[in-house]
Amino acid sequence: MSHVLSSTFLRRVFLADAVLSLPSGAAMALGSGLLSHWFGLPAWLLVPGGVALVAYAVLLFWMAERPSVPRAALWGFIGFNLLWAIDCVAIAAGVWFAPTPLGLAFLAMHVLAGLVFAELQFMGLRRDNAARTGQRQLA
Repeated sequence: MSHVLSSTFLRRVFLADAVLSLPSGAAMALGSGLLSHWFGLPAWLLVPGGVALVAYAVLLFWMAERPSVPRAALWGFIGFNLLWAIDCVAIAAGVWFAPTPLGLAFLAMHVLAGLVFAELQFMGLRRDNAARTGQRQLA
């Protein structure tokens, strides 16, 4: 029970999350100067956030190819997405930065994506638990 089987559903969730995270992270890391101006967010915030998203996406692509995923890793993905969403809300609502309307839209998209992917990954975990429970009841 320390691993979750990588169902087609969970693999697709990993791939979708990676496909959205990679270009967003790359743009943040490589285009921080331009994005900083458009979004009203400092480059020193965008660059490490972008690097984190790129690393996260690479890990998701790799995990999508595995026949099973460590349960702790799946909880880590869920936590990362929730923390990412919370951080984006804090940046948008806090007094430390002055995001432009485009910056607020960018942050809102990240909040939405983080919450949606956390829920989808949690659904994959619940499906695995349900399948295991069903197998035990049949045995």
